[in-house]
Amino acid sequence: MEVRRRFIRETLQKAILSVERARSALTRREERAFDDHIWKTAFYLEYLTFLLSLSRTNVDDAWKKREKLDRGVDLMITLSLAQDSLKEAEEDDSVEGMYRKAWIARGRILSVQRRLDKTKAKKFKT
Repeated sequence: MEVRRRFIRETLQKAILSVERARSALTRREERAFDDHIWKTAFYLEYLTFLLSLSRTNVDDAWKKREKLDRGVDLMITLSLAQDSLKEAEEDDSVEGMYRKAWIARGRILSVQRRLDKTKAKKFKT
């Protein structure tokens, strides 16, 4: 269990760092770096939610259906919201709390990925 907890903390820190790097790349308008960091963040969040799901005792996920995320219109706002959720998860000592906050951050990052995919599809068609 201690090893899993260490992996959870390390993965959470990597996700936070990846979001920060994505925000920095977005500010510098480095499209390729931004895309790479978003994909890394998504990877870390998938892994993180998987690790947390292995440690959960309460599997009532009804909140996922009720959760209405403010994903934001602006990419920087969405990234900030995701980063805030991850920092809250880092401060949370309960597996359920960490899982919920990581899941919310994951949803926000996936919305950024969908937006990037739509933008790339438009560029490809023209």
